[in-house]
Amino acid sequence: MRFNREAPRLLDRHGGERSLGELLEEGGYGRAFRDDYLIPMGAAIWSTDPARMLDFPARFFIRFLHNHGMLSVNDRPVWRTVTGGSARYVEALVAPFRDRIRVSSPIDWVRRFPGGVQLEKAGLELAAERPWL
Repeated sequence: MRFNREAPRLLDRHGGERSLGELLEEGGYGRAFRDDYLIPMGAAIWSTDPARMLDFPARFFIRFLHNHGMLSVNDRPVWRTVTGGSARYVEALVAPFRDRIRVSSPIDWVRRFPGGVQLEKAGLELAAERPWL
């Protein structure tokens, strides 16, 4: 509750950017709050390793929570889900170019152009005529 009450004040401050870890340390927030609530929630939202969440810019994190009504206990947003999970919309998105998707293929570099992208993989140059998602 204290975090929800205090966090929006950071949005009004000017000056340097603190990490989420620094904000939590400076604010004296408990380990259980950090490790069992805030960090797992952020990692789930951004699909990232929980260990990386402490390096997130605190202002960015708080602005997201604020914009999505997640800093209040009451009147929280109702989250909608896709029937069948995210795999269903991923399938629909990749269907037009499924035959050109390569996984576990390290890329040495990527160059973007207005009409497409150019990739280099182990000395092979690959090009796409259309922009990619």
